[in-house]
Amino acid sequence: MDEKEKVASGIHSCNADISTEEGRYRLREILNIVMLTSGKSFRLLVHGLGCELPESTKKLTDSTVGNWNDITNRMLNTPMLLTQELGAVFGNDKTDDNRVVFFVRDYNPTVKVASKEGAYAVAKEGLKLLTKILRDELPKKKPAIHVGCICPVRLASKTQVDTKTMMKRGVKKVRRSVQPMLLATFVAWVCLDTEASYFSKNEAWDIRDQDHRKHWVPKVLSKNNAEK
Repeated sequence: MDEKEKVASGIHSCNADISTEEGRYRLREILNIVMLTSGKSFRLLVHGLGCELPESTKKLTDSTVGNWNDITNRMLNTPMLLTQELGAVFGNDKTDDNRVVFFVRDYNPTVKVASKEGAYAVAKEGLKLLTKILRDELPKKKPAIHVGCICPVRLASKTQVDTKTMMKRGVKKVRRSVQPMLLATFVAWVCLDTEASYFSKNEAWDIRDQDHRKHWVPKVLSKNNAEK
């Protein structure tokens, strides 16, 4: 997709380092221009950090200042400061649609954390706490913003079972690796179609849970039928 096609489809790119104050300001300025020209409000900020184990992670006892700062900047400082920078850009009307989403890798508390995860494990727990605090603070701000958290899963490779086959099985069990379209439909439903109170009440949305499947699986089925 070239630049003209991106603009026509509503896609606007921003080449900026959002870990810096200048980069975050540049992103905010571009958003302001897009909203002014399109007449639409800014409604959704999705943070995709903290899902995979960074190559730079080491044992805590082997961590350097640079290693520690690199991971904590990416997983804690940047999402917190970007949320703060863009908070005032969200729409002032229909605030139930204003949402911030974090992808946070979760672990069973009974499972021992590998020592090699070091600063990553510390930052991941910090990110989980950050989402809890923002979930309480941001709805009280003007404009009000609602905070949600989604558990990431690995995307299935082409050699793994396809989405249609999974649908034929009744989606009774979603494995750790899922098809991109299946995950995209789930994430879109969580971000765009849930009530604000329902969206933010969950500690973390997990595609593998059964209780919400009835709300978004029919959308996958309709897409599959349209492709036939």
